Amino acid sequence: MSTQLLAWTLLSLGDVHAYDKYLPLIPNGRNVKDCDGADHLGVGHIRSAGSGPRNAFGIDFAAAGYKWSQELCEKDSDGDGVINGVELGDPRCIWQEGQTPEFNLAITHPGINCATRHCDTDGSQASVLSSDGTEPKRGCDKFEYKNENIFRYTLSMGSHEVLNGTSYMLQALQYTGERSMALTKFEWKIDDKRVVHHKLLYRCTKDQSSEYGTPTEKVVMPCVDLLMAWAIGGSDFCMPEDLTIAIEPDEFFMLEIHYDNPNNIPGIMDESGMILVGIENKNTGFTTTKASIITVGPLSALTVPPQLPVFVAELNMSASSLRIPEGEIVKVFAFGNHLHALGRQQWLTIMDDATGKEEGELGCLTNFDFDLQEVQLMDELFELKSTQKMRLTCQFDSMSRDEPTLGGDKSEDEMCVMLLLYYTDKDEVKLPPTIGVRANAIVTHTKVYNKKCGCPIGGTLPIDDSSNREKMLLYHGALMIIAWILLLPAGASAPVFGKAVFGAPLWFQVHQTLQMIGGIVCLVAFGIAFSQVAEGAHFSTKHMGIGLIIVMVTSLQLVGGLCRPHTPAAGEAPSTTRVEWLWLHRVLGGSLLLVCLLQCIQGIGMYGDFYATTGNLYGLYMGCLVVVIICVAVLASKSRGAGFKQMNDDVEIETVS
Repeated sequence: MSTQLLAWTLLSLGDVHAYDKYLPLIPNGRNVKDCDGADHLGVGHIRSAGSGPRNAFGIDFAAAGYKWSQELCEKDSDGDGVINGVELGDPRCIWQEGQTPEFNLAITHPGINCATRHCDTDGSQASVLSSDGTEPKRGCDKFEYKNENIFRYTLSMGSHEVLNGTSYMLQALQYTGERSMALTKFEWKIDDKRVVHHKLLYRCTKDQSSEYGTPTEKVVMPCVDLLMAWAIGGSDFCMPEDLTIAIEPDEFFMLEIHYDNPNNIPGIMDESGMILVGIENKNTGFTTTKASIITVGPLSALTVPPQLPVFVAELNMSASSLRIPEGEIVKVFAFGNHLHALGRQQWLTIMDDATGKEEGELGCLTNFDFDLQEVQLMDELFELKSTQKMRLTCQFDSMSRDEPTLGGDKSEDEMCVMLLLYYTDKDEVKLPPTIGVRANAIVTHTKVYNKKCGCPIGGTLPIDDSSNREKMLLYHGALMIIAWILLLPAGASAPVFGKAVFGAPLWFQVHQTLQMIGGIVCLVAFGIAFSQVAEGAHFSTKHMGIGLIIVMVTSLQLVGGLCRPHTPAAGEAPSTTRVEWLWLHRVLGGSLLLVCLLQCIQGIGMYGDFYATTGNLYGLYMGCLVVVIICVAVLASKSRGAGFKQMNDDVEIETVS
């Protein structure tokens, strides 16, 4: 038995060394990941550790004489619609042994078709099935419509110098061709890969050349119908075999290009753009549509805390936010993942709006690479209905950052966005250009998702506590308004007007009681908000940071009021400490009131951004403000004459101890 075991061990070691020697013979041999983002060093074998039966790529690699050739690079061994070169980081098939590949992140497996995976019955594991050998009908590498009548039309920026840092340039364009086009492909014209980050092409309802006739820095986007998008690392995009996009003569467009020139390189001239490829839109035999793109996700309503290996943002969108007319079907045929440098994973879950039952998944990517982003075709059309809602999940790794990363357009900012390319049977039926910017709910946490694309997430997860969080933040806002717009301003008016109206010691008791109650309400509201923020994300936004300062100063004011220097006796001059304390107490109190007036307004706006409603918080704010103004006006009118004289003569001296 021991002899057999030794022989088996030696054979196993031999296999390991055998596959190990082949890894340098293909680009990124040691960086290959499986469908779940795990290392798969046995690239040519079904087993990740190597040895045993070969997968489709292993068979093709052996047939090529164990060499990386042009033919092997351009082949799609696993039948997933992506050639081996793209999966291994050599999209132009130019790599040679010993060289550094063009890309070394987001390397996928050339021998595993992740679209053919399935989940076990408990949903906790995912298996990968071998390709059934059928020819896929998606992607330029497996299908590109070719015809002698194909023609191209270029839409590009006029020659201009790229600005320093991050810039967004717009140029109005027009299709001046005489024939209606049925687009079968979009090709990307890129002059300088160092600075072109992404490109967007919009349809416009009217000519915008009076304002954007030449490359002009973006102020606001005047067009809303997004037609096509490209991001860094993306390849040309081919339409599905049976689908084209129609454009008409004299149709207006707007080209937007995001340039990223962080090193402020001078003198870079650029004329990048897009090339429309198609045939005359006449008796094509295809389904020709006015396809559009919907942008799903919070463009800027996102903050990623620093120094977290895992930070998850989940955005819940109700069926009403999709605005799909009852009975209509929205057909999604492609998607694009878009995060920035901290992004690691992203997927979109489709659920029944009434029951919450999962009914599908779109755009799952578990090994996102900021330098390799492209629009990808679905393996088959996905039909969205008016009875469905969505949840977009994005996972980030912020260990490289020492400060919070805000959501935004700049490359150093962060995003959680997915693009969905869709069409409907009725061209006039359009979805909103963006959803999720004013989201029904955003949930953040640091739980680790062992996500397997196409499979449910196992374990107990804080997926949808959004309704409870929405209520708790509403309570937080309401209590802060009651404290800072009603109780504390009313209490602060007592020393100013109450001495003449109430007399001593009642004015002081009113002041002290209202300030203590208001301070306690403020602390309770702060505790509610604190409990609703994800671990590690506390005080990661400006609103949270200012809130913390407010609570600290408020606590100092309450303690200072209780421990104030003693009141001088009648006729006794106040001590220097007493005078200094009085002025500090009043300056801090007045400053707090002014800051909190603005902080409450900002908080109401943030609540509205997150939940698409302000929950009558503006009404509460204005109601409390009116009550305080009336009360102060009444007290002021009663304290005229002798009251003001008494207050001014006795500004530093209380009449009670």
